Amino acid sequence: MIRTWKPWEKSTGPRSDEGKARTANNGFKGGHWRDLRDLKKSMNALLKEQRDRLAKISG
Repeated sequence: MIRTWKPWEKSTGPRSDEGKARTANNGFKGGHWRDLRDLKKSMNALLKEQRDRLAKISG
């Protein structure tokens, strides 16, 4: 019966903003990866700033 009905051909995914927000987290497996990514960006920016200052002083 499911093969005659073929619901996968009519599937459109979430339509409401709430449904889209809920499905946006489907790949989330837990942990603090987002926090680590932000920390990495901050550290890279700080290191770049320090390299630039050292380059100004020494050259």
